[in-house]
Amino acid sequence: MKIVVLLKRVPDTGISLRVAPDGSDILQEGVAYVTNPYDEFGLEEAVRIKERLPETEIVAISLGPDEAQDILRNALAIGADRAVLLRCPYYRWLDPLSAAGAIAETLRAENPNLILTGKQAVDDNAYAVPTYIAYALGLPVVSYAIKIEVSDSEAIVTRETDWGTEKVKVSLPAVITCEKGLNEPRLPALRGIMAAKKKTIEVKDVSGSPAFGKPTLSLPPQKQAGIKVQKEFPQDVEELVSFLREKIL
Repeated sequence: MKIVVLLKRVPDTGISLRVAPDGSDILQEGVAYVTNPYDEFGLEEAVRIKERLPETEIVAISLGPDEAQDILRNALAIGADRAVLLRCPYYRWLDPLSAAGAIAETLRAENPNLILTGKQAVDDNAYAVPTYIAYALGLPVVSYAIKIEVSDSEAIVTRETDWGTEKVKVSLPAVITCEKGLNEPRLPALRGIMAAKKKTIEVKDVSGSPAFGKPTLSLPPQKQAGIKVQKEFPQDVEELVSFLREKIL
């Protein structure tokens, strides 16, 4: 069995981002990048499947800049067998459909039995790329997986929904997106880190350009301070209405 795990390099959500004065880009000074947290669930699940099925090959793929080799190297240290960087200098400006098309081209060549990735990327929260990839490849997609049971030809997926959970049987190959609660991602062991340093990451250049050009960035406006109404009824209502008329209406 071959499993492809899709990983995205994203800014650490624990830091505050700053935008260049001309809105052309995020100021990179002081910005730390990490593996998209939801993608880590996919990598961990792939490693667990390999522990049950030792003949499994895990391929980690990331679309991004040269610096994305860091997260691929980390994936190799955790348990991936190979890593592929789809090098794209304008990756931040790709719309989900263009990104999915670039990734799908490599996936066709890899011909995996299973594609695992996070349910979303925490930088854009688009929730779209995995579904577009599945459509491009003509594969079924199951989202929000919190349990995956894999055999040679099918997977039984327990997925989270707005009304509880449901169990879905899907034929392989398929795309499955991973939700928090699927597993607890491990940290790389020292032995894995040392072994990963010796492995070669395959680099493929992505051609083309963003479908909608390069956008202008801006931070959302700061929230205005509210008020705390402490008077008794009905004076509290009068004060609140007065505030709303002054600030909003």
